[in-house]
Amino acid sequence: MKIFALILDYLSDFYIYESEKYAFENKIQKNYCQPPKTPYNAHPLSRQTHKPVGMTK
Repeated sequence: MKIFALILDYLSDFYIYESEKYAFENKIQKNYCQPPKTPYNAHPLSRQTHKPVGMTK
């Protein structure tokens, strides 16, 4: 009877651990194939000339 109780105890722990959700499974994985992001949110031409694009005098 003790063997049966030990088996039930082991299986109950196994199923409890299998059903738990872990934080590391829910993290968003980074896609390293994307180009690096820049904090500068402007048209590429204004980055090179350091002047606003589209304004004429």
